[in-house]
Amino acid sequence: MIIPFQYEHAANFWNGLAYITRFTDENAYEGVINEKGDLILPMEYEKLYIQHPYNYAIVQKKGKYGIITLDEQVILPLEMDHIETFGYDQLFECTQNQKIGIYEVKSGKFIIPMELDRIDESFIVDTKPVYEYYIFIKNELQAMVKYQNGIITFLTDYIYDHIDHIGMSENRVMVMMNDLWGATDVDGKLIIPCQYDWIHHMGNGKIKAKKNGREYILDLNGTVLE
Repeated sequence: MIIPFQYEHAANFWNGLAYITRFTDENAYEGVINEKGDLILPMEYEKLYIQHPYNYAIVQKKGKYGIITLDEQVILPLEMDHIETFGYDQLFECTQNQKIGIYEVKSGKFIIPMELDRIDESFIVDTKPVYEYYIFIKNELQAMVKYQNGIITFLTDYIYDHIDHIGMSENRVMVMMNDLWGATDVDGKLIIPCQYDWIHHMGNGKIKAKKNGREYILDLNGTVLE
């Protein structure tokens, strides 16, 4: 017997650490032990998520979230309403008072201020090379953002009423400004001006659009074919 029976729940070990849980009438509290059974983080957190291979963790205590090291040094105070990872690096999507920002552990600061209303993960895919795309929403306007290797790059400013982050095809992304539709490429460059009542892909290099009661067939650069 290495570790006696003393916990109501225990997870598998990973990188030499395991989550353990105790229950009360009101809540469940998590902590962390090593393979010798030594307590690394006390069982006083409502939620706990270790960031491997880094020696810190997202924790929740008394309803508030923060980030601490495994020796309980505070990286980000437990003042947030919610924290989750952003991408796969040392970036975290933080929510406070219904506003969202992105905190970078490496620099110890918010690289995106706490001013966003929402972040939508996008299905836009650029295969040369592969990036992750996000739609940032601030004051009801949307911006297209590219994420790669821990770096966030704004491809557009907050200028669009809506960015169709699902309907991308043939290197074109449908965007709406002032209630009219157009299209950008996947780098955010406006290719088809926002002048149509609606617009959608037809495939095979063609786009269908409507303006002033008439329907048009366009090529991918917005030239009218029919």
